[in-house]
Amino acid sequence: MADRSLGHLVTLEEIEAARKIVEKSPLVRRTPFLEDLALGSASFEQLGAASIGLKLESLQITGSFKVRGLANLLEHLPADVRGGKRSVVTMSAGNFGRSFCYAAQKYGIPALVCMPETAPGNRQAVMERLGGKVERVPSNELKALVDRHVREDLMHFAHPFDDLDLIAGHASAGVELLEQCPDVDTVVVCCGGGGILAGVAAALRRVRQAQGRSPVFVVGVEPAGACTMRSSVEAGHAVSVDAVRTKAAGLAPPFAGAHCFEHVRAFVDEVVVVDDDALRRACAVLWSVGVKAELSGCAAVAAVLEGRVDQAHIRGKRVACFVTGSNASVAEVHELIADA
Repeated sequence: MADRSLGHLVTLEEIEAARKIVEKSPLVRRTPFLEDLALGSASFEQLGAASIGLKLESLQITGSFKVRGLANLLEHLPADVRGGKRSVVTMSAGNFGRSFCYAAQKYGIPALVCMPETAPGNRQAVMERLGGKVERVPSNELKALVDRHVREDLMHFAHPFDDLDLIAGHASAGVELLEQCPDVDTVVVCCGGGGILAGVAAALRRVRQAQGRSPVFVVGVEPAGACTMRSSVEAGHAVSVDAVRTKAAGLAPPFAGAHCFEHVRAFVDEVVVVDDDALRRACAVLWSVGVKAELSGCAAVAAVLEGRVDQAHIRGKRVACFVTGSNASVAEVHELIADA
């Protein structure tokens, strides 16, 4: 990407170029958009929408949308990194690290994940099984560890969400959705650091503008205990928080991405929050209609089911909810939804 300055918003041309890379990538699947899963579910039918569809990014090879951005990011790495002469380092507690290690292994690039000590041990095992190395430190020391590896070991840092190549890659999911549901009115997307929300929202706006059609209403959803993007929108700039309090680990970075925030400010109509109980209820509803989802992946559905989205954009409308991840064991999900 030629312009990487803060404030640059990915263009239609950049989105289309990334889409071509993603389409050809062995890392990424075209995921289904299913409007019939809601049939027979009272939880969905009582909402009064013309239709509610689920964009199942949870069915990506690594169980989350992260591979879309990585497919595009890897194509734009420096030549010595792509050639395996330098390692790539990132920081992650889960889904990005998993996808990062999978992608790096496919490309023959040495990968290191700096992981918080609080992350479950089984996540480290998955990353190591995929060929990555993992170093664990307290959460507040993650960035310092990454910086040391960049400075002393000359590693290349791949940001887990706040990167324009990632955003353009994630935008491919929005382009795909418009092909599957051209008349969609409202799209609801989860938000952690903001990468998937930024990319999808940019694609929806840019493509609809090029078509000369009215814009899609776009809603971002965060956990109430980690609402950094909503706080950023209220503050007018990307902010960080001292602590996060949510079981939805995939939506709990302690800061909003600066590039992501600029895209959210430009292309997202509102950012709403849901509590962990709402996420658990949404998880239970999804499993009842045959969709495996982790807690973080349920945020968009939770916002719709709990009435957090302006009803003027739900009733009588074609609504699409992104289900973004499925990396949870049966035991973990059972614990989460047993009392939902």
